[in-house]
Parts: sequence; structure tokens; C-alpha cells
Amino acid sequence: MNDSIFGSEIRKKIYFFIIVGFSSLILFQLFNMQILKNKLYEEMATENSVKGTVIDAPRGEMYDRNYNLVLSNKPAFSLQI
Repeated sequence: MNDSIFGSEIRKKIYFFIIVGFSSLILFQLFNMQILKNKLYEEMATENSVKGTVIDAPRGEMYDRNYNLVLSNKPAFSLQI
């Protein structure tokens, strides 16, 4: 009797072709991305790498519950010697 892990020679060949097929698809996709579409992905990475965003600081005037000015956004300078 010819017992193996795979059951029979036909099943062993089917597993082999499935594994080789998936490996070939993955290798072809890697070749496609790295060699054939290199310029496209390089441009996309360059555009995506640095984006300038200006965020203004949330400054303004603060009032108390009676609407009296407590804080304003005027610069204050103090000098100590």
C-alpha cells in the first residue's frame, strides 16, 4: 500500500500545481509593480510624501459669564532685569 500525507499521486500533483500557480501569480504581480509600473508608484509616493497644511492657532478673546473681557489677543511683553 502506498500511503502518503497527500493521499495519492494525483492529489499530490494537484497541490503542487496550486502552490506553483499562486506563487507564480504573486511573483508576476511583484514584477509588475516593481519593474513595469515603477514610475507610476514613484510619482504617487512623491506626491503623497509631503503635504503642507497651515493650521492657525485658536486665539481670540475670552469673556466671563457677564460678557466682560477677561483675555484678549494683544501681545504682552515683559522684561525683567
